[in-house]
Amino acid sequence: MEKVVLQKTILIGASPERIWEILVLDAYTRVWLAEFREGSFAESNWEPGSHIRFEDGNGNGMIGFIREMIPGRVLTFEYTGLLNAGLEDLTSAEALAVRNTRESYRLTAEGDATRLTIAMDLPDQYFSLFNSLWDNALTKIKALAED
Repeated sequence: MEKVVLQKTILIGASPERIWEILVLDAYTRVWLAEFREGSFAESNWEPGSHIRFEDGNGNGMIGFIREMIPGRVLTFEYTGLLNAGLEDLTSAEALAVRNTRESYRLTAEGDATRLTIAMDLPDQYFSLFNSLWDNALTKIKALAED
């Protein structure tokens, strides 16, 4: 299965610190992750090397760990598998397809604004879907940060 990199960037009229809050605080992540699936949330202690779960509210989602974290600048996850009905799946074909894929967020100050760049490795058959979902999520992140 071929993997591709989806990359998106958006200029946001807010500080890197404000955008960081939107990316990691539960009250905000639930809002913008809903663009991927209503009821979605992230669960982590937000420390480098720690476990992270992205769940849809029904026990399904993705699992991994925080590979790199520089608050206000860089956040990178590496996925290790899936969640299916609340159970970790590390061995199915679907889980193996996402293993070792990464998702990163980079914040770069530009005057009074900040450029947020996301990059996500994914199987090529999901590119079109995530391309539009990320457009919606980035618009939501921008609105939350500029509010």
